[in-house]
Amino acid sequence: MSSLIPSVMKNISIGHTVPGRSNAGENLPSKQEKETVLSALEAAVENGHPEIVVLEQGFQPWKKEIFEAENNIFETKMIKINVKYIVFRGWGGWRVQAIPMDPTFNKNNQQTPYQMSLQVRRPFPPSWWGLCDETLFAMCKVDGATFVQKSGFICGHKTMAGAFAMAAASLKSNEISTNSSSVEIRKRRISILQDAIKKYQGQTKGADTEAARCVAQYDQVIGNEFLGIGNIEDAISHFEKACSYYLSNYEKNYMAFEKQDFDHLDTCAVFYGESLEHSCVHIFKAIGIIKDKILFNNALCNFYGEKRNVFQTFPVSTLLLLKLLYVSPVYHVNGSDASCPPNSTGQVDDDGQISRPPSIDLILELLDQIGNFPSDLKAEIRRRFKSHWAFYLFIKALVEDEVNTNNSKNPVSVFHCHEDTVEEVEFRSLENNSSMLKPINRWQHFHASNQIPYPPLFVIGDSHTLTYAWRSVRVQGELRTCIPILITGIKAWHFQESTEFYTNTALQNALLEIKKASNTRELVVSAGEIDVREGIGRALDNGHYQTLQQAVEATVLVYVKALANISTRYSLILFVLPVPPHAKRPSKGGRWRNRERRRKACTLFNNALRVQCEKAGPSLQYLDFIDALYIEDETTSHQKDQKMGLIEDPETRVLNPKYDSDKTHLNRHTLTLLQKTMDKIDMPSDKCLERCMS
Repeated sequence: MSSLIPSVMKNISIGHTVPGRSNAGENLPSKQEKETVLSALEAAVENGHPEIVVLEQGFQPWKKEIFEAENNIFETKMIKINVKYIVFRGWGGWRVQAIPMDPTFNKNNQQTPYQMSLQVRRPFPPSWWGLCDETLFAMCKVDGATFVQKSGFICGHKTMAGAFAMAAASLKSNEISTNSSSVEIRKRRISILQDAIKKYQGQTKGADTEAARCVAQYDQVIGNEFLGIGNIEDAISHFEKACSYYLSNYEKNYMAFEKQDFDHLDTCAVFYGESLEHSCVHIFKAIGIIKDKILFNNALCNFYGEKRNVFQTFPVSTLLLLKLLYVSPVYHVNGSDASCPPNSTGQVDDDGQISRPPSIDLILELLDQIGNFPSDLKAEIRRRFKSHWAFYLFIKALVEDEVNTNNSKNPVSVFHCHEDTVEEVEFRSLENNSSMLKPINRWQHFHASNQIPYPPLFVIGDSHTLTYAWRSVRVQGELRTCIPILITGIKAWHFQESTEFYTNTALQNALLEIKKASNTRELVVSAGEIDVREGIGRALDNGHYQTLQQAVEATVLVYVKALANISTRYSLILFVLPVPPHAKRPSKGGRWRNRERRRKACTLFNNALRVQCEKAGPSLQYLDFIDALYIEDETTSHQKDQKMGLIEDPETRVLNPKYDSDKTHLNRHTLTLLQKTMDKIDMPSDKCLERCMS
């Protein structure tokens, strides 16, 4: 390794810390001559490492210049160079970025600059992706490595020499050339990190030791890897270990905690809570962890007051709790042992004790608290936890819609079914019944005890299930309560049984629970929006398909085949929701072209879904109200597309604002369209279904 390091770096220790921009410069050459990308490339060639270019004097524009420098050297010296990595100074240390595949990128400008930066000549080894600090060191063996971005195109180190060492180690790695699958890479990472845990186990005699902290970080990463291969139970086990360490340290040392310590606990608790959510059977345990251990911890109530807001201290946990409560609002147990955080809307009971507000009031409280987050905190969440912030915006829009359309009723009246109201119930009698910890069992029990007014109609799938949550529809004249079974992040592509990802495991878990605990014969399914938004376009850009039509049809065929198998296996009639059209958004640079492709993909997807469901037989009923959601777009961007030949027969319609919730999801007005479509469906007879399913 040392023979590859330029002479200017040999006096710099790889473990040397660079606290700021101005540091780590004492060993750099004189700046009397301004460094250029060309001179840096010439120096790399002279020093024998032409695949790694180092900008020793600091950052400067290089993405266009590096290609020009390669051409210059080829023309003047007849040396063909293919640079893989460039090292430059970043905030708080040094960065190594992989060189893009092509300076022109996508000529049709179908991708954002960020998406284009991911297409590189040689990414970093996949086993490094998404890791940081100790867990990254266990993989790359370069001390002082700070992070590798989750898509593998950029990494960081404390020093210039260390950054160079990471680039050199990446060049030596055989991971990329072996074409290992993502599942194989994840299993390899799990094995390496489990070995690292064994190494530290003999050193973890105290909960506050450095070794215990490293083990907690390893457990957290292993949990993420298990989710990536669909092993939710093992993921829960590792997240639980990591969360136990952070919670124990928190309760003992919270007075000495700094922001990064709170952030570590916040993210770990969210990972643990989400893995419990993904199981589709432990969602109430997830609520309990976030609510009782993080945001409403009795032992720490006095620590939070006017100077420290518990919700702003744990912002991502707050967002997760909001989502979990909205999909499972009948959760809270009122009682004298309940507690209340500062600034909450707790009420005083008959004994003068403050009790935590019921779930619906808590939903409103969380919405209010998140809305009052400082602007810099909101910006950080939007950047780092985009999907969590999106759920907040969606739920906020649904609540506002509820308030606007039901002024005489309690906001977020999730059990309002037409003119009926159902008060939230107490579950003291259910606490010792373990089966009631499973959502499907609980919804069935509540219907049997008249707490949910109508028999459940489960709506399973992506975030669009929340549009219909806790409302009623008529199926063949019978009123049913729509109960969401949210599987965060699921795509239509994930429905195939061969998928090794947590979304498919969550789907199978939910279907099994529905079969065991319910006698329902109908199921509403929602998926495909994420495929249309990103999956299909990415597959097309990567060359897996020749045309958009081919990519869409292949995805729909996989989806409908999986739905047909589900229908047969569980003897269910599946009502398949359409993919909602995209709302009109302002154009931003060249991104309008990408949005035009999404519009077209959405139309093609729903057209194909309609045809394939009809071919599959009466057990799959496509809910065809998609055309009613559209309105003509008066802008001329599609005309530009047609003129440039980017999209054949571009989609000229967008989502009608009447049905728009947050530019991505539909609002409650869609229920009217759903009901009209349900009323038109001619349900097949039992004999017909038996023949179809057999």
